[in-house]
Amino acid sequence: MNQILYTGKNKSKADVNKVLKIFTVLLVIFAICFIALGVYLYKGVKPQDDIGNNQPEPTPEPQIESKIDIAFSSISDGVRVKIKSNLEISKATYRWDDEPENNIEIGENLNEIVKEVEIRQGIHTLYITVVDSEGNQQTKEQSVIGDKEPELVITTDGVDTFIIQAKDDERLSRIKIVLNGEVVLEQELTTTEFEYKVKIPQGDSLIEATVYNLNELVNTKRGRITGFSR
Repeated sequence: MNQILYTGKNKSKADVNKVLKIFTVLLVIFAICFIALGVYLYKGVKPQDDIGNNQPEPTPEPQIESKIDIAFSSISDGVRVKIKSNLEISKATYRWDDEPENNIEIGENLNEIVKEVEIRQGIHTLYITVVDSEGNQQTKEQSVIGDKEPELVITTDGVDTFIIQAKDDERLSRIKIVLNGEVVLEQELTTTEFEYKVKIPQGDSLIEATVYNLNELVNTKRGRITGFSR
């Protein structure tokens, strides 16, 4: 019985060693396959970040430079304002000096506006503000003299005298009178009315008077008498 027991022990140990060798081989094969699969996946599939970074970036839309033009011109008893913009105009206003703004109506043409602003007496500053569809804003100012030229009349007394009469609502500043090419009067003025008389010489006579007001607006008149005799 001792021999039988001894023989049985050797056979069990050999089986265990055999199983361990087979398990080791399978483990190595599995490790090799796992490594190969990892290499394949790494080379064949790029990380999501790399894929996103390699995609072309969208091209931004080109920015349109804002161009707003504001022009002033004189008209009878007012100022004409012409506004042009390469972008659509969303708002336009005008104001005198430090007064509140007044809205300018925008018509069907959103790129151009023409506005006539009634003039005021005296010297004032007109401000025009324009805002386009992109929020760009531009303000332009213009000094405006709200005045009209002085009144000037040349008559005669029906006998032998020219009568020159000048008048202005604010103030006359100077006058010049020329008779037959010769200056007979050139004078500074500080009044609102002025009258001057000039004797008419024999023969043909040509008289010219020029008067200026406080704002340097000017009026010139001429008068002629032919064949006057005393």
